[in-house]
Amino acid sequence: MKHLLTGALFAMLCTTASATTIEAQLGDADGFGIGVTHASGFLWSAIGGGDGDGTDRWVYGTQAATLTYSLGTLGPITSASLEVFTGGQGLYGLTSVLIDGQLLGTLTDGDDVGPMYNYAWRDTFDLSSFLGLLDGSNTLTFQTNNSGDGWVLDYARLTISDEGGAPVPEPSALALLAAGLIAVRLAARKQRTAQA
Repeated sequence: MKHLLTGALFAMLCTTASATTIEAQLGDADGFGIGVTHASGFLWSAIGGGDGDGTDRWVYGTQAATLTYSLGTLGPITSASLEVFTGGQGLYGLTSVLIDGQLLGTLTDGDDVGPMYNYAWRDTFDLSSFLGLLDGSNTLTFQTNNSGDGWVLDYARLTISDEGGAPVPEPSALALLAAGLIAVRLAARKQRTAQA
């Protein structure tokens, strides 16, 4: 009974650290400003002048952008991903995506033969092998194979998480638990003394 009571008190007084997730995003996820969706075709001439941050405008060749964010609310980073929505690139080969100079992978070919020729694709990269690079400011580079390769970036979204942790007793809860255990022990002793 005493062990059951002790376990129940400990469980009640512990808090579980919850996972925290932060996101940093470049662009506004509006389909290049014209409502284009994943895997759909579009005309490059329909792309406007952009949002002022390098997104939603037709560009040529390699482009780079910096994502900045605060890690203040995170514990140790346990997972991260980068989601990128682009279109049109690939005329001269697949476009590489780099974070702080480290290759993450390539974008899906957005320059396909078909009625539209330019297609939009959402690619997601797992950053598990690059967690050490996530320091609050990262440079994303979209490296084309040729400076004549035209393309458009709608958004790049970096998602970083910690997984929280196991139940952690709060300091005041530990003091309360200790006081409760002492009271239970004294009550048991008093009851034994009264019976003797």
